Amino acid sequence: MIVRALLLACLALPAAAQEAPAPPDGVLKIGRGGSGCTAFLVAPHAAMTAAHCVGGTPVELLAGWEGGRVRQSRPGTDPTRPALEPRMANRYHADQVRLALPRPFSGLAPLAPGPAPRPGTRVEVPAYPRGARARQTASCIVTERPGTEIVLDCPARAGMSGAPILQGGRVVGILTNRIGRDASFGTALAPDLLD
Repeated sequence: MIVRALLLACLALPAAAQEAPAPPDGVLKIGRGGSGCTAFLVAPHAAMTAAHCVGGTPVELLAGWEGGRVRQSRPGTDPTRPALEPRMANRYHADQVRLALPRPFSGLAPLAPGPAPRPGTRVEVPAYPRGARARQTASCIVTERPGTEIVLDCPARAGMSGAPILQGGRVVGILTNRIGRDASFGTALAPDLLD
């Protein structure tokens, strides 16, 4: 009886030491070292966000953040900006950065890229707005697609920069700015940051 109890206690130790599971998608909150924006996984060892969200490095990337509690965290280091072609060289398209992770998040899958959305398409923007106690998802319509830009009919709040713009669960862009009170602005993902 005592041997069985000791064996069960030993088997339980590794499970207690493991990290709590994070939500299954790759949407993250930026903590210390950044400006409290949103980020997302594009590969097991890489995340993307808006470049203006990354002050110094490393920044802290948080998975499963809710009510001030975090399920997992990793440092994001070595920011890489896109290599821009002349036709894509606008300040909004340049406002994205890839961050390296020293090790992957447990049980967290990267978001797959998708094709550019067309005007009239409904998209979702999962983000961590400043002051919110948990992640929120905005449902938006793409109103314009000039070049690499994506104009949305929903407003962005502080903390939403760097969030993925999703269509059918695939990343079709990155939220970078707001336009007045009723619209927001994003850009297509730089292909060289997805490699």
